[in-house]
Amino acid sequence: MIEEEPIKDQDQPQEISTGELEKCDVQIPVSLQRPDDSGTLEKARREEGELRSLSGNVIDCRGKNLKIDIPLTTPSRTISAIADLVSQSKKGGPEGGKLNISKTKLHDAEKMIRDAFIALYKGLGYLRTYRDLNMQAFVKILKKFDKAIKLMDEVVEIFIKNFAEDDKQKAMKYLKPHQCKESHAVTFFIGPFTGCFIALFIVYCIMAHMAGMYTGQPDSVYMETVYPVLRSSRFHFLKVIRNIIFSPLYKVVMVDFFMADQLCSQVPMLRSLEYVACYYMTGSYKTQDYGLCMRTKHYRDLAYAVSFFPYYWRAMQCARRWFDEGQTKQLINLGKYVAAMVAAGAKVAYEKEKTIGRLSLVVAMSSIATVYQLYWDFVEDWGLLQFNSENPWLRNELMLRRKFIYFLSMGLNFVLRLAWIQTVLHSNFGSLDYRVTAFLLAALEVIRRGQWNFYRLENEHLNNAGKFRAIKTVPLPFREVDQD
Repeated sequence: MIEEEPIKDQDQPQEISTGELEKCDVQIPVSLQRPDDSGTLEKARREEGELRSLSGNVIDCRGKNLKIDIPLTTPSRTISAIADLVSQSKKGGPEGGKLNISKTKLHDAEKMIRDAFIALYKGLGYLRTYRDLNMQAFVKILKKFDKAIKLMDEVVEIFIKNFAEDDKQKAMKYLKPHQCKESHAVTFFIGPFTGCFIALFIVYCIMAHMAGMYTGQPDSVYMETVYPVLRSSRFHFLKVIRNIIFSPLYKVVMVDFFMADQLCSQVPMLRSLEYVACYYMTGSYKTQDYGLCMRTKHYRDLAYAVSFFPYYWRAMQCARRWFDEGQTKQLINLGKYVAAMVAAGAKVAYEKEKTIGRLSLVVAMSSIATVYQLYWDFVEDWGLLQFNSENPWLRNELMLRRKFIYFLSMGLNFVLRLAWIQTVLHSNFGSLDYRVTAFLLAALEVIRRGQWNFYRLENEHLNNAGKFRAIKTVPLPFREVDQD
C-alpha cells in the first residue's frame, strides 16, 4: 500500500526517472538499475532504522513518504519477510545504512497495482452499465409519464364536465378524496397486550390447577362458562361478516372468503358465544343455573346448527364464484364443504345415539372429509406437491429458503386435521378433563389456521392462485353486442 500526500498538480502526469531517484532515500538493486547508470547513483543516507517494518519499507522521495507495504497473504510472502528480518538483524540493520527493496517486493507491488487497476476498470464498467440501464429506464418512464399525464387531464376534464357540473373543486373531492393519517397506536399496543395476555393465562392455569379444575369431578359446570369471549371490532369487519352471512347475495372478494375460512376454524368459539347468549337471555345468570342451556333441547339443536353455518357460508361463496367466474374448480371446492357438513351431521347423530353403526359412519365420513381437505390445502390453497417443479414436491417459487419448513408444515397440518378423533371419542389424557383437552385442541386449530393463512397468502402473492387483481375492477354499465 502506498501512502502519499495529495499532489498539487494532478492534471500533469508525473514520472520518477532514474535521475530523480538520486534524490530519494532508497537504494535500487543493481539488477533493476539501467546498465549505463549503475555507477552514477550516490549513496543515500541512513534513516536511523525507525522507517522499517516487517512487511514493507518507508522511503522519503521528493518530500513524500512512500511506503511499500506488501500484505502477508501467502506463505511465500510471510517466509520471505521473516527471512529478510532475520538476515537484517544478523547484519545489524541495512547494509551501508541503506534501505534495500528486493526485486520480489517490487514485483509483488506491481502485481497488486495491476490487480487494482483491473478491479477499478471492472467497477467502472459496472457503473457505466448501471448508468446506461437507469438512463434507459428513466427515458421510458418519462415517456409513460407524459402519456399518463395527458390521459389524467382528459379523465379530469370528462369527469368535471359530466359528473361535477363544471366544478373542478367538487370533482377533485371525488377523484382525490382526503385520506386520514394512519396511526401506529394499534401496532404499539399489540406488544403490551400480548405480554399481559400471556401473563394472565399463566396465572389462570396456576389457579385452575390449585382449584382442581384439571381433575375429573362430577360437579364441573364451571368448565362450561369459563372460555367464551366476545370482542368488538371495526365497521369494516362487520361489513365483511354481513357479506359472509348473506352469501351468496354479495359478490365474493378475497377478504370475504378468507374471513369465512377463519370462521370454519372458530366453531368452538361460535358455540361458546351461543351459550353466552342463552345464559343471559334465559336469565340463568340470576339463578346461577349453569346447566339449564345444556339441558334444553332447542339449545342443543341450535348448537349443532351453529357448527354447520361456517361450512354453509363457505359453500355458498363457492357457488357464487362459480356463477360469476364459471370455473369448475369452485364446484369441486364446494364439494369439500359439503363433505364437512355431512361429517358434522354424522357426528351429531352419533352424539344423540352412540351405537357402533353411527360411530362407523362418523369415522368414514370424517375420513373422507379429512382427505378432501388435506388435498385442497396442499395442492390448491398452498400450491404444493407439484412433482415436476424445480423444488421436488413443492413448487417453483418459494419465499422461505429452508425447504424442510414446508414439509414440516404439511406434517403439522396433517396431524391437526385429525383433531376430530378427540372430539368424537372424548378421551381423557390422565387426569386432564376432556373439556380442557377440547380447549387445547381449539387453540391448536388456531395455530393450524395461522400457518394455513401464511402459505395461502404466499401462494396468492407468487402465483395469483385466486385470479384476483391488485386494483378494484369496476364493471361498466353497458356491454358490446353483435349487430344483426
